[in-house]
Amino acid sequence: MTSANTSREPDLAWVERLLEQWAQWQHGIMGIGLGYQGLSGARYSKPEELTGVAIQHGDPKFDRLMLDVERALASMPSSLQDVVRAHYTLDDSWTMKARAKRCHVSMDTYYRRLKIAHAHVAEQVRGDG
Repeated sequence: MTSANTSREPDLAWVERLLEQWAQWQHGIMGIGLGYQGLSGARYSKPEELTGVAIQHGDPKFDRLMLDVERALASMPSSLQDVVRAHYTLDDSWTMKARAKRCHVSMDTYYRRLKIAHAHVAEQVRGDG
């Protein structure tokens, strides 16, 4: 079986989509803006900013999946949680450099932590990819 992914790392694109849905879902629950510990001022001001991400508020199966994502995030160290929240809940006006700075890490550390967080969510939340 050949794959476009030539490295030994699994394809975690589904986790990225799941976390985009989670951010949108959080926005719907929390109302205008998100204010997470460590990222006060995080905002997702417009739900339509995540184009192509289907949000199914009120669907019990979808809500359970989002709660599974919440549990997976809660089980991570705060340094990883902060990177996930910065990556997925800050609006597009934030550059990647600004997101890393917000988390008090270098760009390399930011991406390394994001990769670890993606793997953790993939392990904790059994998705169908």
